Amino acid sequence: MLGGKSVTEMWFIFRKVMHNLIDLHVPLKELARKKKGSKATIKKMKERDKAWKTYHQYPSGKNFEAYRSIINVVNLLVRKDEDNHRKMMLQSFKGKLKCFCGYMRSLQTVKENVTALKKDNGELTSSDQETVEVVGQYFKDVFSVYS
Repeated sequence: MLGGKSVTEMWFIFRKVMHNLIDLHVPLKELARKKKGSKATIKKMKERDKAWKTYHQYPSGKNFEAYRSIINVVNLLVRKDEDNHRKMMLQSFKGKLKCFCGYMRSLQTVKENVTALKKDNGELTSSDQETVEVVGQYFKDVFSVYS
């Protein structure tokens, strides 16, 4: 099947055979989405979904207001659940400084990325090392050592 073919052709044939075999013999399994939150929150979410279906099927101001009032309650319950989860997490960190620091780092909104800078010739730096060299050269040019 693969004799006398180029590497690219052999790859496409191999890939096609593998996909066919996977489609035939690997069973499909749907992943169950687990709703997070307390029982009251999940119950209200179901109520919200039902209200949305009602509004979508029969659009009216009354149905929208019913949906809107339920969604406000759901948002409040979700926030409370998140606060409770956060409190439980923080309580579990007692005496575990490393775990606490890792959790706080994951909450950071600003990630530490090195920005591309313009070099003297007008090109942008493409690696962190080049950026470091540009910044180092800038400081070397600007500052002087006094004795």
